[in-house]
Amino acid sequence: MTSVESVRAELAVLHAKGLAGDIPRRRVDGLLAEKTVALYRAAVLSRLPDDERILAEHHAALGHLHLAESVLREPDQEAVSLFLTDRRLIRVRALLSSARPASLSDEDGTVIDEVRLDEIEGLAVRREVRWGEVAAGVAIAAFALFFKSWLLITGTFLLALGGLGVLHALLVPTRWIEILAPQRLAPEPWRILAARKKSARTLRRSLADLLRRRSSTAPR
Repeated sequence: MTSVESVRAELAVLHAKGLAGDIPRRRVDGLLAEKTVALYRAAVLSRLPDDERILAEHHAALGHLHLAESVLREPDQEAVSLFLTDRRLIRVRALLSSARPASLSDEDGTVIDEVRLDEIEGLAVRREVRWGEVAAGVAIAAFALFFKSWLLITGTFLLALGGLGVLHALLVPTRWIEILAPQRLAPEPWRILAARKKSARTLRRSLADLLRRRSSTAPR
């Protein structure tokens, strides 16, 4: 049994134990998250030659922007894992669902693609206001104002909460790192999500160092 098949089997067993209640839900969710990352890593390692190794990796899920216990409780969250070597950047994308374990198959829409380092043109920081959070904050504040005479102390609290939500969304926008590559090589944008996470910073720094080194040694 290959490493990928071994981890896939472990995931299936864990998921079954979680459904049966043999392992506490919180504990099994954490184990499933760890094994899911291990499955993606095993799949990437199976594509690499013996003299190529993973230097840095980063995992995120669209929506919550982290691969953690709470994500695996919500269906159809897109997981994005990036693995950096000294030659390429490999991306694994799949849908996470509490109804089934990750399998690296068509069932969870797994896509594995890569871009060579010499094809990457650079890195760019992107930001976007959290409009969803703004809308939620405005809705809470409007509700508090409309029902102020009935809510009394709670109304003041909700008004402050809504205002703080709007303020947070405007002052702390969503931030990611876009990896610039020709459209023909990367038809879908390559992004380092959850850019404030330690693993994202490490990946960005390692990738920037590799690109700088390649640039300095390239023939002029």
